[in-house]
Amino acid sequence: MHLLSVSTQYADHYAMYMCSPYERATYRYTPLLALFLLPNEFVHPAFGKLLFVAADMFIAVLLRRIARLTGVPNADVYIALGWLFNPLSFSISTRGSAEAVLGVMVLAVLYSALKQRDAKGDGRTAFLLALAVHFKIYPFIYGASFLALLSTTPGDSWRAVRFAASTLVWLVAMTVPFYLV
Repeated sequence: MHLLSVSTQYADHYAMYMCSPYERATYRYTPLLALFLLPNEFVHPAFGKLLFVAADMFIAVLLRRIARLTGVPNADVYIALGWLFNPLSFSISTRGSAEAVLGVMVLAVLYSALKQRDAKGDGRTAFLLALAVHFKIYPFIYGASFLALLSTTPGDSWRAVRFAASTLVWLVAMTVPFYLV
């Protein structure tokens, strides 16, 4: 049974009975994913796959924007085309895997961190990192890279501490309500 059917079954069960997804032995994802997939039950059964494919295409948009920040001529086009025509990436999303949604979240963190290099964007970047970590635990390893990006000068160490604390607060604020479901 693949992710889309497991999450859709939970979405249906959650919508009807408002119970914990973890009562089902096969559910190991965030309840947020099941909420994203509620339209599978009410709009169209292919909604989830379309969502995952749209996320896959949005990854190309984010990759292009990130590549533009590097200033390398035409790199943005080649990187976006490389992603869009990669048979592995589009076959994964069209088969019902939410990895593209996580990819959007991780790239949004990177884009936010690179685009807003001053402290004004730190709150948004912290929120996006917390969302990605809430969705799946492994993006937490990128936290150290973002801390290094924020601490380019010796006086920025408090900025990095504030970013880490803000990320933790957002993560707890997102995780606790879903844990209590």
